[in-house]
Amino acid sequence: MPYKNIAVVGAGGIGGPIAEALLSEGANVVVVTRPESSSAKYFAAGIKVISVTFTDVPALAAAFKENKTEVVISTIGSAALANQRLLGDAAKQAGVKLFLPSEFGFSTIGQTEGKVGLKSQFGEYLKEIGLPFARIFVSWVALIYV
Repeated sequence: MPYKNIAVVGAGGIGGPIAEALLSEGANVVVVTRPESSSAKYFAAGIKVISVTFTDVPALAAAFKENKTEVVISTIGSAALANQRLLGDAAKQAGVKLFLPSEFGFSTIGQTEGKVGLKSQFGEYLKEIGLPFARIFVSWVALIYV
C-alpha cells in the first residue's frame, strides 16, 4: 500500500467498512467523526477515532497534520455535502497527498442540480485549489428473477 496514514471522515455505513478494510491492509487509520456522533464505539481497537467539528478548518487541518495524514477519504452524508469544501481546505492546509470526495455512486461529472450538482462542483473546486483527488464512481446492476 503506497499510503500508510489515512483519515476516513465519517463513521457511518460507508466510512466504517472502509476504515476496517484499510486497517486489515496495514494502514494507520484515523476516523474523524462529528462530536455528536456515537459511532466511535463500534470500531476495532486499531482504529483511532477523533471528534472534530467538520466546519472548523483549523481544527481539521491540525488533526490531519497531527496524524501525518496522507489520504483523506470523505464519506460524509448528503446533509453535509455543502461543507465538504471545508474538508478540502483543511486537507490542503495539512499537506494531504490525496483526497477522495464523498461520491460512491454514479458519475456526477457535469451535473448541476441538487446534491449531485454539489458533488460535481466540489470536484471542480479540488482542481482549483490544486489538491490531488480521485473520484470513485460505482454502478451496479440488479437482477430480479420472477
